[in-house]
Amino acid sequence: MSDGRLCVGMSCIRNGKRQTGIAIYDISGGSAPVLKKVFMQDGASVSSRAVGDSFILVSQSVVYDSESIDDSVIPEVAAGGTDGLKSEKISAGSIAVADADSPTGFLIVSKIDTKDLTSEPSTTALLGGGTDIYCTDSTLYVCSGRWDDKYKKHISKLMSFDITGEAPEFKASGEFAGSILNTFSIDEYNGYVRVAAQLDEHSCVYVFDGSLKVVGKVDKIAPGESIRAVRFSGGTGYVVTFYQTDPLFVLDLTEPTAPVIVGELKIPGFSSYLHPVGENLLLGIGTGGTEEGTDGSAKLSLFDVSDPKTPKEIDTLILKNADFNTEYKAFVTDASDNTFLVPYDRWQYKTVNEGFVHETVSSQTAGILRVAVENGRIVQRNDYSVTKAADGSAEGYQFSRAAFVGDTVYGIDCWSTNGRVVSFDKTTGEKLSDFIYHSY
Repeated sequence: MSDGRLCVGMSCIRNGKRQTGIAIYDISGGSAPVLKKVFMQDGASVSSRAVGDSFILVSQSVVYDSESIDDSVIPEVAAGGTDGLKSEKISAGSIAVADADSPTGFLIVSKIDTKDLTSEPSTTALLGGGTDIYCTDSTLYVCSGRWDDKYKKHISKLMSFDITGEAPEFKASGEFAGSILNTFSIDEYNGYVRVAAQLDEHSCVYVFDGSLKVVGKVDKIAPGESIRAVRFSGGTGYVVTFYQTDPLFVLDLTEPTAPVIVGELKIPGFSSYLHPVGENLLLGIGTGGTEEGTDGSAKLSLFDVSDPKTPKEIDTLILKNADFNTEYKAFVTDASDNTFLVPYDRWQYKTVNEGFVHETVSSQTAGILRVAVENGRIVQRNDYSVTKAADGSAEGYQFSRAAFVGDTVYGIDCWSTNGRVVSFDKTTGEKLSDFIYHSY
């Protein structure tokens, strides 16, 4: 949003190929949105970020083996308004080449000015691809991975772009062993980049300088376990791994060339997303368990990390027979009352006696918990939910996203056959409406 303008991302098949883009609408009039500008670029969406008055759009355009290697594989961009789009190929001077092993396409990075709609978007392409991004006000980082047949392990490439100028400018690239979990596995602090990576046999955290050369490393974290969550905060890093129990590792990264693990906490279950709550607390969203492994419950954990050497789990909230949606985009902060919205799915079972079947699902609930953190406790404020019988008479719901506008909370289901939006009264939890916005 910028001065009454709304940017909407989109993906489509245009001119026989996959394209990703945004549409910019003027919503200052208080009535129907007015389309002002559309920008499209080749490739499937990797991600995007709003940086000030600019919109950074990243896509990956694949060149298939069957295609002839000529100028037809050079990616295109298109811009225009209600009178149509004008397409053009990315110029040779805007295509960069990094050290890439057998690149299979282009990574395309565009910078769109959302304030001055008369300006032309600027685009840079890089041979290669990407899967996850991390962005600051000045630099875009893109990570890609591949399997190395020679060394029989995953290798990742980290690339950086300067986004302070008119056009994104490729700066540097570096490689490391392992693969990352998601965007939270990458972070920049005081000019250094920290990356948490999963190798086949263990995990590690790398520290890179501005030219993306490794200057520090914490190696062999939790042998035999896999990374489930990562969060960086200033000079501290938090890594959750899991096999049967959940070790939360605290890393001191204040000295880039000598990072070190300073604390560890082992508890049942594991967190898949970590959210800072104030200065010394982390809220973990994940799965419950016992000393033997997971137990089919959903778990919120509150961690006290005021002493990095002795992190503590000081409170929990557990839903039996349930899963939290741990996608970070589904986790919503309501700053008006310092609460959090967390979507979940829950099942009720009934006992049956049919051969080897002794239990079956009798109902399924899609819900959104509204919780607060107060005085070192997780406090449940509301449970916005819809329950459907599992007898085939009605389709169940799955809330992939939560949202709120004023005093109304919305559960958005885009996973079921019938996509729905269900609204609830924020204070009472009462269901207000339920409508289908698409049907397969």
